[in-house]
Amino acid sequence: MKIILTMILILFSACFYDARAESMEADLSELSLEELMNVEVSSVSKYKQKINEAPASIIVISHQDIIDRAYFDLSDIMKDLPGVDMVDHARGFGEYYTPRGIEGNDRFLVLIDGQKLNPVSGTFLSIGNSISVRFAERVEIIFGPASAMYGADAFAGIINIISSNDKNNSMQTYVNYGSLNTLDFAANMKKTFSPDLSFSLAARIFKSDGPDFTDKDTLYSVIQNYVPPLRQEFEQPIDDHNLYLKINYKDIVFSWYRQQFDEGNAFGTNPNDNIYNKENRWKSITNMYWTEYKKTLPGIGQFNANLAYVSHVQDPETQFFKTFSANDFTKTYNQYLTGKDKSIRTTLNYLNDLNDLIEFIGGIEFEYTNSIPPYANDQVLGVSLKYEGSNADLIDEKLTLNEQRYASFIQFTVNRTENLHFIAGIRYDYSTRYGSTVNPRIGWIGKIGNKTSLKIINGHAFQAPSLFLQYEQWGSAGATMLSVDEIQATEPDWELQNQTIRTHEIVLNHKFNTNLNLNISSYYHSLNALIERVKYTDFAYNKYYSTDSDSIYTIGFRNENVGSQDVYGVDVILQARIDKQLSTYFQYSFINAIAETEDGNIDIPRIAPHKLWMGFVYRELFGWLTLSPEIKWVGEMNNKNSIVYPDGKQPGYTTIDLALSADNLINDMSIYVRMENCLNAQIEHGGLYNQQSYLPTIHQPGFLFRAGVDIQF
Repeated sequence: MKIILTMILILFSACFYDARAESMEADLSELSLEELMNVEVSSVSKYKQKINEAPASIIVISHQDIIDRAYFDLSDIMKDLPGVDMVDHARGFGEYYTPRGIEGNDRFLVLIDGQKLNPVSGTFLSIGNSISVRFAERVEIIFGPASAMYGADAFAGIINIISSNDKNNSMQTYVNYGSLNTLDFAANMKKTFSPDLSFSLAARIFKSDGPDFTDKDTLYSVIQNYVPPLRQEFEQPIDDHNLYLKINYKDIVFSWYRQQFDEGNAFGTNPNDNIYNKENRWKSITNMYWTEYKKTLPGIGQFNANLAYVSHVQDPETQFFKTFSANDFTKTYNQYLTGKDKSIRTTLNYLNDLNDLIEFIGGIEFEYTNSIPPYANDQVLGVSLKYEGSNADLIDEKLTLNEQRYASFIQFTVNRTENLHFIAGIRYDYSTRYGSTVNPRIGWIGKIGNKTSLKIINGHAFQAPSLFLQYEQWGSAGATMLSVDEIQATEPDWELQNQTIRTHEIVLNHKFNTNLNLNISSYYHSLNALIERVKYTDFAYNKYYSTDSDSIYTIGFRNENVGSQDVYGVDVILQARIDKQLSTYFQYSFINAIAETEDGNIDIPRIAPHKLWMGFVYRELFGWLTLSPEIKWVGEMNNKNSIVYPDGKQPGYTTIDLALSADNLINDMSIYVRMENCLNAQIEHGGLYNQQSYLPTIHQPGFLFRAGVDIQF
């Protein structure tokens, strides 16, 4: 309680802010309020706009923020974002995110310099510790639907990790070690050969034994009953890495980004029938290669052409490692997944200020994709064998899917006055797999006096049915998912449709004085045609348990567009600054998220309706120390497991995180410490899916500590 009171006093102790506006942008000690309000972002409309004139709710994490808060990867940033609920150690997701009440890692796009990192087929993105941010100049977070600019799957928002264009020669490396036998190493290098030619390289390796929850819950005592060749060990190691290369030559940029996610795949599942050995893993590798050409012609406008090749491959060793029946560890099986996306895409954008009143951007896009669904093994082979040898050849032959996507978009910004702007945009998408769709975006942005700005935004988005949902297959003694071919044999017209969202948002920013700023973002989402798993028939042929002499029929399930959700909420950010050394912040989020079901309306799980956290950054304390503590309070969370939580609520938690760095103690070397859950609180996040077939909650580690050095050359 003393810590909370101290931070509140620091936060509100008279006239001290220089503005957070809608942004956490930049080194606040270097920017005036006017400069901060005029910081430019490029992710909202695909060209640079001032934050207070861009039609979206925006948060910008600067490189200085990344250093001060000891952020190393994207997951570190997302855990601190207002309105975002998350589940850490969430099976093959790494973390499972629910931004502003919209569930799932497939519902938002992650971009690297504007290039989509998400699997092309719409499968969820595994994040974990596999997306480094230390090479970034800034990270732009755009809340709300963005299909008007980005097309399919820009459902809940955009996260754009933007690399530095600094031409100065430099080299930086860091290494840290800490709890769970965690080793994190990275190196960044920039080299300018001439005014026309420069080179950037960033690499990161993250390895960890991962947490062991055997001391958290007697549930995991069953691991002691594993029999050889199983090991009586809780093993869920992490082996992630990134590689980023960028070459600038005049107006052309060549880039390569590689992401490897390799983490445990048993977290959140019942150890009675899911083996917690290291074989139960989820591994995927993404490679993106792209070239971009920008040219501004005086009096004509700016052209931006882009050509990219993207490969997303599920490693053949990816699997669910299970028992055939609960607590019988003498009989296990490997349920392998495949998953492969290879795509070529090209875009051409044109930007022009038609006159002093109107800005215009338009573009066309084309994408060709060659994919294999994640559950292709079951679809083709009837059993989940590894994707290798003749099995791989058969899957390639039988279930390689091709898709073509075409799109065009336009957006006009009408500047009626310096303080009043109207934005209208629309995008048309056509896919040979999911048909056509049109998504508009409109906005009104204005200033009320000298201290208040207001945004009113309406946006639409769609999410195409992922191959993961369309081809999802699994089997058990009691039920079977039916394949696409099996369903269409009896219902030829069965087909999954696009999921849709419509959002209305009001963003209010008020500057009390030069030292105190308030930002309030209120929103309402209406989600429709959501894809959910439903019972299809009581008499489905179960291919997993039938034999040549005995046909077994069980309940059949399939995915259908039957879900609707209504979400409304508000994010409040109050930011203050005492001087160039000390800045503070306060964040509160409220979310009410309701899903409509046949049994009535229910609260969407894994969401805490109330979240509150606050912190400060004190730079150059004693001339060399940067101190950044943060306290988080997460209220009761929605939980669908009525047996464990009859009232539908699981307890929340309070935790404190702390980052420390001592700068330039020895030449250009800094020493830093990152501590999470300093209170060693017993934290449980909400379980996955319906929180019944999976565990209702997922335990989290206690106190975590990492220390390292950062060296500038």
